[in-house]
Amino acid sequence: MRVPTQPNQVGSFPRPVPMQASLAPTRSHSRIFLGIVLAFVGTGLEGIGYAVVYLVPNGQSQTINDLILRVGLEAAAEASGIALWGIGLFLIFFSVAQVRPGTQPWTSSAAIVLFAAGLAGAVIRVVDFRNWYVLVLGAPFAPIIPILLITAGLRIAIGVAGSVATIVALFGLTRPSGLG
Repeated sequence: MRVPTQPNQVGSFPRPVPMQASLAPTRSHSRIFLGIVLAFVGTGLEGIGYAVVYLVPNGQSQTINDLILRVGLEAAAEASGIALWGIGLFLIFFSVAQVRPGTQPWTSSAAIVLFAAGLAGAVIRVVDFRNWYVLVLGAPFAPIIPILLITAGLRIAIGVAGSVATIVALFGLTRPSGLG
């Protein structure tokens, strides 16, 4: 073994110690946690929206205004839930793309689609309520048929886009970091 006699020789400097992973949460980890919370709250709001219709018993003393109020509350809860779900999944997958750069092409692309699908789904839910409200008020059915068909087609397209984006993001999470 060679012992350096001069302090400036090549072997006299200590080797760098590899850095250990920190257990302290980073901003990305906080965003992932916030995304999980928002997604769960959104799912709960959607469940509450479906349950609102069944919480108030139907009776003879109920008016059309009571029915409109219940369906309006249902639509508001569901639209809020869908939007929060989309925002939550966006935060989860976009932050995972920052933490694990090897998953970035998959998870960040899917995160953007999920964000758009959540907001578009909320808007379509409000449009569904508007269509229902117009029909309840007695509008003629024939002119509204194209609007109902377009709304149904958009709802299906948004649902498929959100489902495919979720599958793509989950597929991206399973990819090893080096494959990209």
